[in-house]
Amino acid sequence: MAHDDSGSQAPLDGPPRGPEAPKPDLRRDPLGAGTVGTGRPGGADWMPPPPPIVGTPPPPPAMWEKGRKLSLRPMRVGETLDAAINLYRMHWKTFMAIVAIVSVPFVFLQHLSYTLVGGSTALTESPAPDANAGAIVGVTFAFTALDFLLVRPFLTAGIVRAVAAAYLGEEPAVAPVYAFAAHHFASILWVLLLGLLAIGAVFVAAFGFSAMFLAVGATPLIMLVMVTAMGFAVVLYIRWLFGPSVLVVEGLRGRAALARSWKLSSKAFWKVAGTMLLGSLLTSLIGGIFAIVPSLLSVPLGSAGWLLRAAGSSLAAVVTTPFITMVAVLLYFDQRIRKEGMDLAIMSRELDTTASL
Repeated sequence: MAHDDSGSQAPLDGPPRGPEAPKPDLRRDPLGAGTVGTGRPGGADWMPPPPPIVGTPPPPPAMWEKGRKLSLRPMRVGETLDAAINLYRMHWKTFMAIVAIVSVPFVFLQHLSYTLVGGSTALTESPAPDANAGAIVGVTFAFTALDFLLVRPFLTAGIVRAVAAAYLGEEPAVAPVYAFAAHHFASILWVLLLGLLAIGAVFVAAFGFSAMFLAVGATPLIMLVMVTAMGFAVVLYIRWLFGPSVLVVEGLRGRAALARSWKLSSKAFWKVAGTMLLGSLLTSLIGGIFAIVPSLLSVPLGSAGWLLRAAGSSLAAVVTTPFITMVAVLLYFDQRIRKEGMDLAIMSRELDTTASL
């Protein structure tokens, strides 16, 4: 044995020991199978170092991609609006075509009829001096009724079905969407009518109480009654908002659809109301730009300006109608996910059942 100055002993044919001895590398193997450098190659406790990583791992697939199923997950207010925008961006041609084929002829006919009876659809013009006030009111009422009874139910059923198809990874197409909407038109109309009748009953009662208070001189109570009626109307609208979606996806009809919507929207009133308010403000802003600008440009054209105004109103309807309907559908999905654990398999089975009804 050889002795060094520190008194440590080291074998003549081995590495030095003591303070000058090299320290073992005790770094953990990234693979977790042992330590690197604690043994000789081929030994029982030796593990080779991990191979170097070449390149970068591929990015995860994009969520908003055509032909790919979209994940159903709970969403906050901002995420709901963002999802509606992304969904619209993916299939904007289809959604706009669904609305345009119905809305554009309807809007042009409405503007033409209003112009023929002496009314004006321009912001800076008044009705003609010889206009028949009764005819103007009649045309306005007729087209409002047609919009509610024909256009809105048909488009609502079509857009809800197209949104569901997009989530399932399908490519929405106008023809099958229209076929589905036509088949379920009467059911959608009945759901909307039930909601309208209930809200109308609230205002009828409010007008009755207002007349009674006016007769006894309690005028300040009239404002309280009307504000209360408007509050009840808003509550009914929000709680029954999912009625069309329930019908299209789950196949429930009439009062059953409204009752189901009421149950799903429980404890989520403010979220649903706030999201719909933000969505409505966004669509009103965009639709207003499309409608106001052509109306101002049409002033120098005189009576022929109705064509430009009709084009602007049509464009506003085509652009905004799909978006606000999507927001309502996504809110419906969100509540079912949170309360029932809804997934794509469940939705696919329900849609197959609804299509066969």
